[in-house]
Amino acid sequence: IQDRIQAQDAFIKDIIEYSRNIRTEPLAEPINLYQLTTDIIESLKFNVGAATIRFDIELPTDFIVRTDRHRWKTMLSNLIANAVKYHDGSKADRYIKLSARQEKNRLIYTVTDNGLGIA
Repeated sequence: IQDRIQAQDAFIKDIIEYSRNIRTEPLAEPINLYQLTTDIIESLKFNVGAATIRFDIELPTDFIVRTDRHRWKTMLSNLIANAVKYHDGSKADRYIKLSARQEKNRLIYTVTDNGLGIA
C-alpha cells in the first residue's frame, strides 16, 4: 500500500509540474551550472544505491549560463535521478559522469553512466 501511495503521489506531482510548466513563461537568468549540478546530486544522495555511485562532475566551477532555472533543475533532476535509480549494482565501478559545453548558442549537457540502459 505504501509503494502505491508513493507512486500515486509522484504521479500527481508530475501532473502539477507539467501544468505549471506549460502555463509559465520561461525566465532566462544567469545560473551556475556546476552549483546546480552539485545541489541536485546532494538532494539525491539518500536515494537507494546513490551512496555506492561515484559522481564525476566535469564542469568548471564558474560555468554560468542564461536559462530558466526551474525548468533546468527539473530536467536535470529527472536525468540524474534516473541514472541513480537504474544503475547496475552488479558492476564494481558504478559512476555517473556529468559534463557540459557551449557551442555557439547551444548548451550541450551530457549524463553518462554504466547503468542498465534502455532495451
